[in-house]
Amino acid sequence: MLKIKKLKNLNQNGQALLFVVVALTVALAIGVGVSLRELTSSSRVARTDTSSRVLGAAEGGAERFLTLSRAQLDRASNPLSNTDCPPNTTFYDDTQVGGKDGCKVTFNPTTGDNIRAEAIVRVAPFKYNSTDNLAYETVIPAGEVREVNTENAGAMSLQLCWRADPDNGGNSPVDIYYIDYGAQGVYVKQGVRAGTRSGTYVESLTFVDASSAPVNCSTLGYRYTRTVVLDTSSGRTPYGLRIRSLNANVKMRIMPLTNVSLFPVQGYKIDSTGVLSSVSDVSVTATAQVLAYRSLPYLPVVFDFGLYSEAAL
Repeated sequence: MLKIKKLKNLNQNGQALLFVVVALTVALAIGVGVSLRELTSSSRVARTDTSSRVLGAAEGGAERFLTLSRAQLDRASNPLSNTDCPPNTTFYDDTQVGGKDGCKVTFNPTTGDNIRAEAIVRVAPFKYNSTDNLAYETVIPAGEVREVNTENAGAMSLQLCWRADPDNGGNSPVDIYYIDYGAQGVYVKQGVRAGTRSGTYVESLTFVDASSAPVNCSTLGYRYTRTVVLDTSSGRTPYGLRIRSLNANVKMRIMPLTNVSLFPVQGYKIDSTGVLSSVSDVSVTATAQVLAYRSLPYLPVVFDFGLYSEAAL
C-alpha cells in the first residue's frame, strides 16, 4: 500500500513537472514569436526610413540643379574644380574607370544623427530624350506651348508626330498650331487639323490637314504627322519652333529628317545619385538614382499673342 502511494505521488509530481515544461515551452514560443515580429517590424521600418532618406537626397540634388541658369548648367556639365559647380556644392572626382565627374551636394545631419546624406549630380546636355534616341519628345497640355530650339539648325526638315495624351483613338480633335520664328521675326504661322470632329468649325487662320503617322511613328503609338521645313530664305535665321496644342493634351515627337547633325541641344539631363553613409566610418549604406530633364527656357503661351500680330509690339 505504501509502495503504491509512493508511486502515485511520483506520478503526480511527474505530471506537474510535465505541465511546467509545457507551459514554459508555450510561453517561450509565444515570446520568441513576438520578438521575431518586433524584429521584423523594426527591420521593415529601418528599411523604409533608409529608402525614403536616400531617395530624398537624390531628389534634393536634382531639384537643386533644376533651378540653375543655362550658363551654370553648361559649366556643371564638364566640371574641373569647385568653381565649375554651383554655390553650396563641391567638385566630385569620380575615380572609377569610365566614371563621370560631377558636383556633390551635402545635406548636413541633425544633432545626434549618425547618417550623412549626399547627392552626386552629373549634368549633360541632350538633343534627344526618346527611347530610340532619335527624337525629342514632350507633352503639351491643352492650350499650352512647348518650344523646340532651332538655333543654328539651318534649313532643316522636322517631322512632327503626335497624338492625344492619353490617346483618344482619334475620335476627337487634336489640332496644333506652330510658329517658326527667328532673328528677323515670325516666318511661318500654321494651324494643323487632326482627329475626328463634328459640327461646324470656324477658322480665322489658315489650317491644313495632318497626315497619318508614318510607320516609324505609328509603331510608337502616334497617329498624326506634319513635316516642317525651317525657313532660311532671304538670310533668315531660325531660333525656335513653338508648338501649341489647341484641343487636348498632346504627346509630341520631333525628329530631324535633314541636317541631322545640326539638330541643336534641347536641354540638360540631370542625373542625381543619393548616397547615405555612416558619419563614423564613412561606409556607404544605401544609394538611389533620380533622372530629370530640364528644357531650355522659353516664353510662356501668353507671348504668342505678340507673335501672332503682324506689326511690331
